[in-house]
Formats: sequence, structure tokens, C-alpha cells
Amino acid sequence: MRKALLSLCLNCNENKIVTLVNTSHQSKSFPVKQSIVFVLENISPLNRFTDRDMGRIVATLVSYMNEGSLEIRERTKKVLIQLLDGPRGDEVSKMIPPD
Repeated sequence: MRKALLSLCLNCNENKIVTLVNTSHQSKSFPVKQSIVFVLENISPLNRFTDRDMGRIVATLVSYMNEGSLEIRERTKKVLIQLLDGPRGDEVSKMIPPD
């Protein structure tokens, strides 16, 4: 499933990727959440998304930080750090709600 999702996301436009992430992130299934984080981790560059789409992706990643699974939290943290260290890091940091 991961390779299929990654292939789909690498070969389609940004709107389809955001739609896929938004519809799949509410799933309670561990493998689905794990696959979404895997895809976001391996799509490069994430900077190609508009501000609105990036806000949706960041909101999904922030919600994954509250997961019970340590693996999902660690991979999500890695993706968020990658985004914060990227060229749009200041914009991404403003999208993360204070806790």
C-alpha cells in the first residue's frame, strides 16, 4: 500500500495529494496513518504546495503528534522538523498552533 500511495503522490498534482491526506488522516487504522506519514516523509519537495494546502498538511501532522503509536509520532516529528528546517520554515512555524 505504501509504494502505491507514494507512486500515486509522485505522479499526480498537489490537489490530489492534499485530498488524499485529508480523507485518509481521520482513519483510525494504524497502517493507514503509517502510510500517510511515510508518503509525506518521502515526497520531495513539500515546498511546492500553496499556503492553504501546506496548512492542511501541517494540521494533519500536528494531529498525528497526539497518536498513541510511538512510531507514528517519531516519523511525524521527523517530517515537521524537515519542514521547519526548509525554506518555508517560518511560514510552517506560524501554522503550528501553540500548545
